[in-house]
Amino acid sequence: PQAEWDEHMLTHVPYRDWCPFCVKGRGRSEAAKRKDESEGKVPQVLMDYAYFNEEDRENRRVMIVIKDVKSSKVVGMIVARKGDDPKAIGLVAREIKRLGHGKMVWKSDQEPSIVSLKEKVRKELGEGYDVVMEESPVYSHKSNGAMEEAVGMLKGKIKEMKGALESRYGRKIKE
Repeated sequence: PQAEWDEHMLTHVPYRDWCPFCVKGRGRSEAAKRKDESEGKVPQVLMDYAYFNEEDRENRRVMIVIKDVKSSKVVGMIVARKGDDPKAIGLVAREIKRLGHGKMVWKSDQEPSIVSLKEKVRKELGEGYDVVMEESPVYSHKSNGAMEEAVGMLKGKIKEMKGALESRYGRKIKE
């Protein structure tokens, strides 16, 4: 029905396999969700850097991507640069607080800029948060699979929204 189509076109949430922009943005059906294996465990939060507008090396933007394993929530934030930028510290601390985990395992790779950012955010969170820091082994793509999937999903969502807007207004959006 037209009303359902119109409402879906506003946000593209949830994913719909009948929506050409959802399918193009994510490239696969999301009907089969994996069972949450984290029940009863300390919540895990994953974080990594990604680049938005990757193909243009001079104009690419740095994005911090955070995934809460328990809820599957993924958040992406464009930041000025990698590292412990004060604005990035505030943004990440805000998102960690929104997750509501007083205790968590915070995973990332070993990149010095992200480890430094995590340390500064942990200080910003204060003593009310029990945060165990964990870095994956060097070149361990298997241990970063969930994060790579989250980055891909987020980039797909951006692509999906961009395609829908371009279609709606009949013009290309500059990246």
